[in-house]
Amino acid sequence: MGLSQVVGRLIGVREHVVDPGGGGADRVPRPVPALVVGGGIAGMSAAVVLAERGVAVTVLEAAPHLGGRLGAWPEALPDGVQRNEHGFHAFFRQYWNWRSILRRVDPALGFLKPVPGYPILSEQWPTEEFGKLPPAPPANLLALLLRSPSLRL
Repeated sequence: MGLSQVVGRLIGVREHVVDPGGGGADRVPRPVPALVVGGGIAGMSAAVVLAERGVAVTVLEAAPHLGGRLGAWPEALPDGVQRNEHGFHAFFRQYWNWRSILRRVDPALGFLKPVPGYPILSEQWPTEEFGKLPPAPPANLLALLLRSPSLRL
């Protein structure tokens, strides 16, 4: 018996097994509640997929807003209201699950704009460019280690 099954039995939660290959059941066979902890990309992706399958989802988020690192909130300043954010600026290729969620709104992802690079600025090191790396691991990690002045073994 796995840990999730033990915890589920202790607190009276039933599991619904979903194919990890992304197929899974179209709908759950009976009403099932689920609790998703965290309203960032991963939590909201899980909540959307579960809700699409008929699961009654409750999302718990510690912050007063959803979005995690995507979130933004108004901040009152002396010269007016400013929107603050955590600084998440790009949907990288490896966020395939989030792109799948976004395709529900725009199948072509036309609202996402490719950028030629992703520069990282530092006071201590020269500007680094993460946009021109090979797309697949481990080649991208090796290329980054070979050319980066700030990342050393």
